[in-house]
Amino acid sequence: MDRLTYPRKFLLISVLFGIPLALATYFLFGEINDSLGVGIAQGYATIGAIGFEGRWDYGAIGTVTNLAARLCGEAKGGQILVSRRVASSAEALVDVEPVGALTLKGFARPVPASLVTGLKPAS
Repeated sequence: MDRLTYPRKFLLISVLFGIPLALATYFLFGEINDSLGVGIAQGYATIGAIGFEGRWDYGAIGTVTNLAARLCGEAKGGQILVSRRVASSAEALVDVEPVGALTLKGFARPVPASLVTGLKPAS
């Protein structure tokens, strides 16, 4: 199994899941903190300008953003936890290991999650 180093891990995340290039660049070339865990979910969200005149922000709201935040909160340093949908979408590219169903705040039922353990060999 190909163990992911931090630069490869965050490059993989940015390419596969669309993390902004500035964030990916920070992780590739900046200081990496071992305490950082990553949570990724895939689905529909409401995005757009939120706020009022003179104080507008661009943001995303919805269940998928909450799920990603909760997975991030559960991830230990150096881990990438993904939702079932993300694991299915990326199964050809990464190795994942199910971690079971997690009880997450804001979700009525436990949510199945997986841990990204490495890149699959190129075919």
